Amino acid sequence: MHQSDESLIEKIRELLHILNRLLGPNGCPWDREQTLQSLRTTLLEEAAEWVEAVDLDDSKHMEEELGDLFLNLFFIAKLAEKEKRFKMEEPVIHLIAKLIRRHPHVFSSKKLENAEEVLVQWEAIKKEEKQERKSALDGISKALPALTRASKIGKKIKKSAFTLEGLTQERWLCDDEESIGKTLFSLALHAQEKKVDPEMALRKVLALTEYQFRAQEEIVE
Repeated sequence: MHQSDESLIEKIRELLHILNRLLGPNGCPWDREQTLQSLRTTLLEEAAEWVEAVDLDDSKHMEEELGDLFLNLFFIAKLAEKEKRFKMEEPVIHLIAKLIRRHPHVFSSKKLENAEEVLVQWEAIKKEEKQERKSALDGISKALPALTRASKIGKKIKKSAFTLEGLTQERWLCDDEESIGKTLFSLALHAQEKKVDPEMALRKVLALTEYQFRAQEEIVE
């Protein structure tokens, strides 16, 4: 084990000790009132702030926000344990098993040549694990922002024979992150002028597209 890993483990022990005190009988009243439900928004906000720090290439801000994310994750796990839902180590145990299971090219004799082959293998293993999922769209959370959901849904649909009716498929002039970002911002401004909520507008289209795609999957089966 690297010396830096040992130092990290020691700091995690210290963090857990602090959390135990905060959530203990003589701990912080505010912390003790928190629930898994109340921490949902906090986790999303901290994740968004870390993404912003990356976008700004601000290392100091990244470090601070990543620390806040660590706090939220450990806090949530500690609350789940307190509510007797699962022990704190169980998510880590499942994660370790998943990483080993989904990387046979690293942890067994199987070899792959490139990242594309790794992705194909990952999806195949994931499909085998998630046999309860009936649709290719199962597993895409509805809690995601609409634009993120649109990207994920579009990626799944592109792998099928489904036709995205009513949506333009011509080649866009913007083909890099900045120009695409400007185009999306322009659309948001246009929506504002038309008194349309762009988030809700996209969610409405996604709901209809998802309904049509799932209906087609049932026909194919």
